[in-house]
Amino acid sequence: MNTMPQILKDINERTIALTKGQADLQTDITEIKSGQQAIETKLVDIFGRLECLESKSEVIEQMSGDLAAVSDAAERLMSQQDVLQSRLDDLEDRSWRSNLLVHGIPDSRELWQDTEEKTLAALSSATGKAITGNDVDRVHHIGTFSSSKTRPVIIKFRSFKMKKAILSDRAVLKTKDIAVSEDYSVATRQARKKLVEFGKGQPHSPQFQLRYNKLIIGDRCFMYDTVSDSVKEIKRAPPTAPLPNATSAAPLLARDARVNEQVGLTAMHTLWMREHNRVAGELKRLNPGWKDEILYQEARRIVAAEFQHITYNEYLPLLLALCEWSRMCALQVEWPRHPSIIASHESTGWRPACPFISHSSSTLFPRRRPDRTSTTESSPRRTTTSTMTEPSADLNIPQYTGSADDGHVQDWFNLFELHATTASWSEREMVTNFSDYVTGEAFKFYLTHIFDDESWQKIKEEMIV
Repeated sequence: MNTMPQILKDINERTIALTKGQADLQTDITEIKSGQQAIETKLVDIFGRLECLESKSEVIEQMSGDLAAVSDAAERLMSQQDVLQSRLDDLEDRSWRSNLLVHGIPDSRELWQDTEEKTLAALSSATGKAITGNDVDRVHHIGTFSSSKTRPVIIKFRSFKMKKAILSDRAVLKTKDIAVSEDYSVATRQARKKLVEFGKGQPHSPQFQLRYNKLIIGDRCFMYDTVSDSVKEIKRAPPTAPLPNATSAAPLLARDARVNEQVGLTAMHTLWMREHNRVAGELKRLNPGWKDEILYQEARRIVAAEFQHITYNEYLPLLLALCEWSRMCALQVEWPRHPSIIASHESTGWRPACPFISHSSSTLFPRRRPDRTSTTESSPRRTTTSTMTEPSADLNIPQYTGSADDGHVQDWFNLFELHATTASWSEREMVTNFSDYVTGEAFKFYLTHIFDDESWQKIKEEMIV
């Protein structure tokens, strides 16, 4: 049995152990607090860095978008540069079409006049053609004089035909140790060099012909592609093959909404548009100081005059078929509309009276056929056995109440538009039905200006007006 002193001793030892453990625990807590503070500091730093990264990320995204836009712009510029370079090379080739390079002319330190005299004399002697200074603009050596080599001579002829004539005698000139060749731009010379190498590298050494920047081997044609730095074959269609179909799904845009209905309208619009651009180009050449708007308006006036001249001097006399056109003009009829030509004139190939139709005809005559059920469809007149929707109600044909001199006579020019909405009607049935809704004077006015006297008399005998 433990005695009291022993118990107190144990309590004292445990108290000392607890005190030591408490001190250790306090130390651990202090370390934990300091560690927590360090973690909090690091978290604050991390949060700050994250915010900085987020802001930088937004900047990077914006820069990425800007970079994409710059990249697209750079690609477009490169594409445009390629196009411009191609056009520049083409312009150089065109401007040098009358040039001729001559190799084999003796070289020395001399004036260009001496070079011209010596070169022309050598060519004249070799070809038998009289070539004088009046046939050329300039003759000179290319490059700096060197005693170790002979410089080529370039000749600019005033006539392309003379240059071709000399070039056609290259075989004769070759026997005189004189070589002639055409003058091309650097790009064209590089392409021709690649094409010749390609032709010589073909198996079985086929015969080939070099035409400008194209290589012809039999029925095959090749061109040099600068992008891929390779020679590619061009697929050529036979001469009698039709033109390829257009691949664009977008319709053509013109003032006339019917331009996409038939190829005739499309062709006429294209023809007059190109004529306008041709006239504008000539005006710009003659008047380089004119602005675009002036060029446009002046070209527009000229093309409109061309159109009116063709209409009044060639088309209308044939359409009206009057032997005495001057008698028609002597009537001095006041036109119900301004005497300018509308775009729908071109459709006359399939609707002969279309030039007389106003632009409002699409609202006067909707393109729908009236409902009709008839047991006597062969009859030109409506009978009690024929139930046909009234044209004035179904087709919105306006009632004519004025005189033959006012603007309502234009409604008679809309007469043939009925043919589009009543395709099952005959011409006479169409005219007869329409005549029920206008006065006889207007009908007579129309017919007397379209048909000759004999035709008008026949119509009066067969129809009730």
